[in-house]
Amino acid sequence: MKKKSIVLSLAVVILIVAAGCGNTANKKSESSNSELKSNENKSATTSSMMIEKDSVVYTAVVKEDSSSEIGQIWVENLVPVDSTNETPEIFKEDVVLLTDGSNVFNGNNEKISLDEIKLGDEVEITVDADPVSTMSIPPQIPGKAVHKIILK
Repeated sequence: MKKKSIVLSLAVVILIVAAGCGNTANKKSESSNSELKSNENKSATTSSMMIEKDSVVYTAVVKEDSSSEIGQIWVENLVPVDSTNETPEIFKEDVVLLTDGSNVFNGNNEKISLDEIKLGDEVEITVDADPVSTMSIPPQIPGKAVHKIILK
């Protein structure tokens, strides 16, 4: 009888300790998840602030029909929307914007396909303030430097 009560007491103690450890792990997990979400929100906010702060918005005219298959928009006549900015010399004639199409919108800020952008259309382009580009003719701006393209 005494043996049974010792074993039963030991089992109860083990269950209490195990339950306590499980709750601590859950609290730590919940705390980690909330910290992770908080960091993601801070990162997203910082990222959007960087896009606004370190980017320039241009208007341009589409020189050639765009294609989702090729993943580029060929534009000319880049003019900064903000008159305090200047168009870099290398971009004064033609520029090819490389994009996967995920950053292309219409005037109502609705996502559209690259195939909808045609010769002669006016677009508004948000790019890095000092974008990396190829030295080819025409220069090409890679997708990471092209933040948003809006069909006017």
